[in-house]
Amino acid sequence: MKKDLAFKLSEPLLFATQDGSQHYLLPAGATLFFQKGYDEGHAIYTMEVVFKGKFEAERITDLQQAEPLWVYTIEDKDLKKLVQNYPISKDDLVRILKARKMTRDDLADIVRNWKD
Repeated sequence: MKKDLAFKLSEPLLFATQDGSQHYLLPAGATLFFQKGYDEGHAIYTMEVVFKGKFEAERITDLQQAEPLWVYTIEDKDLKKLVQNYPISKDDLVRILKARKMTRDDLADIVRNWKD
């Protein structure tokens, strides 16, 4: 893993399982290491994870089977689902709203149109 170009996230990022059924947050403050950029506009980043304990996993012997996860910035359309289905902190929500340059009026509009 290359570590010569790193970025510390200033907002949480959204990523999903391969089938898109579950969404999770990569928290603000996480460090991503740039690995490779593509002409199509996407790039590959890696990150280090410190883990203590045991976890269930299957070793991959053919690295072609290792599918990357896609990570996205959180857009307006994702906010309702995110707030309803994920324990998001007030600080993370504020970071997301500021990163999208949303105004208080935009947020009020989202709340007004919120259908339970």
